[in-house]
Amino acid sequence: MNDGQYREQRDGALTAIGRALDAGQFGLTREQLGILLRNADRLYEDAMYLATGGRLQSARSLAVLSYEEVGKLVLMGWRKAGYDAPSLRMRGEHLQKQLAASTIVMAAWLRDRAEEAVTQRAVPKEVAALVQALRGSYQDSLAIKVLSLAFEGYLDRQKQAGFYLDFDELGVPFHDPASGADVVSVLQQTCEAASALRDPRTLEAGFKIASALPSRRGVAQGRRPSRTD
Repeated sequence: MNDGQYREQRDGALTAIGRALDAGQFGLTREQLGILLRNADRLYEDAMYLATGGRLQSARSLAVLSYEEVGKLVLMGWRKAGYDAPSLRMRGEHLQKQLAASTIVMAAWLRDRAEEAVTQRAVPKEVAALVQALRGSYQDSLAIKVLSLAFEGYLDRQKQAGFYLDFDELGVPFHDPASGADVVSVLQQTCEAASALRDPRTLEAGFKIASALPSRRGVAQGRRPSRTD
């Protein structure tokens, strides 16, 4: 894929998106919010640079790190609002960030299809179908696919695969090749997560989805979600 195909995923800098956000909603000053999003931008742009040079595994890893920076912002917003999701506490810090960003994208996806899913106080009824989708059906949307990968710990495994070389039980190197589509999907979700935060209601809606996710111990084993789980 060429440079233009990566850059078309970018609807403006994450820093620019941040200018429309209320820093206080995340317990940050305007300066602190800018610093966080500039770091997310750096990782995002480095991922694009590596991808255009064919270094797709490294690019995918940096794309996930940029995604995590947006997820960190979501977690800050939840803490500021006094939200606490026990299902997230059982997971590692990086998985929490990935899931947080993914729930925001899913909340926006639901909002676009059913406005009441964001505004109603109860957990959206669509979450029941979402949890079923986490069992491995990826046919509905990219939002469901990425949330599924984060939920199963496989998105984190993809990130690590760009930095480390592991061996299986037989001593064979474990390879997890990346594609241009892998990189683009994470870059796209990163922009969508940041953009979704422009609507203050999305933060609460994302938390409702996070609260509805099952608590899963040992989920971060890097196993690809199975369609038969």
